[in-house]
Amino acid sequence: MTDNPNLPPRESGDAVEALLGQASRRPRPPAKATADVRAAVHSQWQALVRGRRRRRRVVAAGLAAGLFTVAVAVTQLLSVDPTVPAPVAVSARQHGDVFLVGNQSELLPLSPASAVVAGQTVLTSSDAGLGLDWHSGISVRVDASTRVEMTADNAIYLQTGRVYIDTASDENAESLVVKTDVGTVTHVGTRYMVTVKDDELTVAVRDGRVRIDGHYHDAAAQPGDQVRMQGSARPVVDRLPRYGDTWRWTETLAGALDVDGRPADAFLRWVGHETGYRLVYDDPATETTVRETRLKGRVDADPRTELALRLMTMDLDYEIDAARGELRVRRRGGDAAD
Repeated sequence: MTDNPNLPPRESGDAVEALLGQASRRPRPPAKATADVRAAVHSQWQALVRGRRRRRRVVAAGLAAGLFTVAVAVTQLLSVDPTVPAPVAVSARQHGDVFLVGNQSELLPLSPASAVVAGQTVLTSSDAGLGLDWHSGISVRVDASTRVEMTADNAIYLQTGRVYIDTASDENAESLVVKTDVGTVTHVGTRYMVTVKDDELTVAVRDGRVRIDGHYHDAAAQPGDQVRMQGSARPVVDRLPRYGDTWRWTETLAGALDVDGRPADAFLRWVGHETGYRLVYDDPATETTVRETRLKGRVDADPRTELALRLMTMDLDYEIDAARGELRVRRRGGDAAD
């Protein structure tokens, strides 16, 4: 049912390893053939992930073409049914024990850079985390003690635990639906977090808009809203800053960033994006230094660790002002911001 008439309109690792598991009764293919297919899958995903943000509108077509080629190769080499579900995401970053749940409820370790296909369920241990690069370019991050099923190429089913969705603030990004036993969450160009614990659903929004279609009530959420739903009770809306401990776990799963040849300012804005803090320079000279400095290599550590290392090479320092929600960059040895 719908209580609010003003709600926004409804909007409409390794894949080869999974296929090998399903084809267990068939003759084992040659080792070289299997390795070639694995390499093809990994190569296709790497190309897609590198270009996902600057070519978001064509990535779906490129993915379809690439995956079709791999699917044909797999079918020829392994003689399996070509209707096997295609990969929907790849494991871009993970820590701790992360598993795929098998057909007999067995736990199969998920290897880094492995593909996850529609219909598979991911399970994380109590000290684990998983960052998935979705085929459409969306970042899906899975917290510890979470069980989530990849139900389709545009939907997941969160059974328990917590996930974070980041569309990179692109309203043209394909929508990803998060289904739960309490309700269904859809978004428009946003970053948000969905938590399921027992029979309670909590949705926190960093940017953009979110719609929640509950079994008893519906709700809409804007930036800074945290909506809680439980049973037939009416939704409860609280305010939550876009930075702070609630979001901190998502930073370690942000994934790698290519900064080679890019200005340091772009890197710092990325850090602000991931941490939720607004970037502020202590003085014009510091800002000029940052804008004129070109970086090398790629970012592989979490944003805060990488921030300290990068600024040190520029003789700069930083301070996080939680009261103001600011990431303040200053010259090394300068006075701390109030």
